[in-house]
Amino acid sequence: MRDKGHSWRYLAEWLRQFNIEISYVHLNRLYAQESERLSRLTRSELEAEGMPSDYIDGIMKEFREKSDPTKRLPAIDAEDIALEGEEEQSR
Repeated sequence: MRDKGHSWRYLAEWLRQFNIEISYVHLNRLYAQESERLSRLTRSELEAEGMPSDYIDGIMKEFREKSDPTKRLPAIDAEDIALEGEEEQSR
């Protein structure tokens, strides 16, 4: 549901209909802890946990992307911006 854009607050409210009382902060922390735990597991360990192959492929791809530092930098490097400014001034 997070992939569909729902907030942690919405998810905590949604869980109440199933008599699960949890704060959105605690829900977020649980998710982060579980994500960290899963990131340490190998493919065979994930299969032993009973996860389907297509789900494991998605998890592995996500972990690779998160570990790639170039994928985590959404902005232009500040040095590049400064160099562009110098080039425009020199023209």
